[in-house]
Amino acid sequence: MKVYAHYVKNNGIEYRWRTLLQLGNSWDICGTVIMKNPGSSRPINVNDGKAIPINNIELLKHLQAFDKGNNYSGYDWYQFSVDNTMGHVGRLMEDYLKAHNKTIEGIIQVFNLFNIRDVDLNMALEKMKTSQSDSILMTTKDDIDNLVPPIYLGWGNLRNNKYFIDNAKLYFEEAKKRVMYLDPDYKNNPFFHPQYLLVYGRNKEKCKDIYSSFIND
Repeated sequence: MKVYAHYVKNNGIEYRWRTLLQLGNSWDICGTVIMKNPGSSRPINVNDGKAIPINNIELLKHLQAFDKGNNYSGYDWYQFSVDNTMGHVGRLMEDYLKAHNKTIEGIIQVFNLFNIRDVDLNMALEKMKTSQSDSILMTTKDDIDNLVPPIYLGWGNLRNNKYFIDNAKLYFEEAKKRVMYLDPDYKNNPFFHPQYLLVYGRNKEKCKDIYSSFIND
């Protein structure tokens, strides 16, 4: 898996958005996952503590084709490391592709309810209080305009958070038009994070049901 994303650091706060997980060599979108916020994945190329953007012309041609959105275009692209969550996202989509007899390759889009990069969710939420004027804090409209099924919603315990519930419901309303595994009533969905779905809660009946419903959707 290769990981590409937009990234900036403003006033000590890191933002990562429009994240693409590439399986194989295909640039066709094979699915979308929406979660909480960017976590431990870091820029791969760094010099003196500063991330170095991608400058390969051929690679940028592919990446810039994904810049359809006001908060996407005009920003540099960076290559990122693969963290545990991304590994589970990849596995979930691989299982979906296998279940549908499709080749395991393509781009998995990763969107988040907010774009502050911090492995500690509580710290990310604290940082959010000082960055709410940044347009890239939440890129909900652009993300929704670029949704491609299958779509997995995995923001877990942020589902009723006062800062995010309105945007979460916007994602939900669009997603349920294109997938069947979601309960039509927002409050009846646990929105399990992929890591909980596939690891910590994998033996729970609710997780088994959601996993099966998603990959066979």
